[in-house]
Amino acid sequence: ADEENHVDSYYGKKLLGGYHNSIEGPHIMYDKTSGYYYLFLSYGNLQAKGGYQMRLFRCDTVDGTYTDAAGKDMYLFVEHKDHGLKMMGNYTFPSLTQTYMAPGGQTAFEDEDGKLYLVYHQRFAKTGELHEPRVHQLFRTKDGWLVAAPFATSGETLKEDGYVADEIQGVYYLVNHGTDISDKVHKPQKIQLNADGTVTGEELDGTWSAEEGTPYIDVTLGETTYTGVVLEMTDEAGNDTMCFSAKGENNETIWGVKYLLP
Repeated sequence: ADEENHVDSYYGKKLLGGYHNSIEGPHIMYDKTSGYYYLFLSYGNLQAKGGYQMRLFRCDTVDGTYTDAAGKDMYLFVEHKDHGLKMMGNYTFPSLTQTYMAPGGQTAFEDEDGKLYLVYHQRFAKTGELHEPRVHQLFRTKDGWLVAAPFATSGETLKEDGYVADEIQGVYYLVNHGTDISDKVHKPQKIQLNADGTVTGEELDGTWSAEEGTPYIDVTLGETTYTGVVLEMTDEAGNDTMCFSAKGENNETIWGVKYLLP
């Protein structure tokens, strides 16, 4: 036994959990590109209204200590909702016929095409406990975190040399996944990414910038800066979109979707 490093002679090394927190489905993926081990977890209860969701920690060694985007670990905390980068929870977008609920039970891997994928089960509003498997692509941020694409994968490819500002700017529907563990649905807010680098909206304002020659984007809303990627996707309804997916140092993930006119 080594109490200082949380090692028990029978159970082994304790990485996380305690105090009856709702944590399950641990999966560790090593990514040779970033050099990190990523620990994926599900919080909440897996029922449609149980607040089920996906969280992420990382470490450069497989046995921890795993920390989140705010630099916090997950060893014996009474309240865990603010620990772990929340990758996604309950959400909807204007074009979708379903409200997506309780994503979790996740596995992640690098496929033969060199892309990273997240596989999990998804429930929906008003359909009871019906669920289906889902696959979303994962992307590395410039600071070595992972963010999920807003829509199920349909062959999209991250454009390594990025987009020019004219292609990115416009009206987006923004979902902030927050850090709550609840049945709350995070609904989209309409915002505009303006040519002068500002972000405006009814309830939100801030700034944005795209790193030239890369797919990276930073979006600052209030006092929080979110770092992520921008890419073109086809949503589940068949619409062409421009999207961004970005994580904040407050452990929130935001998704933005701009519908491209045919």
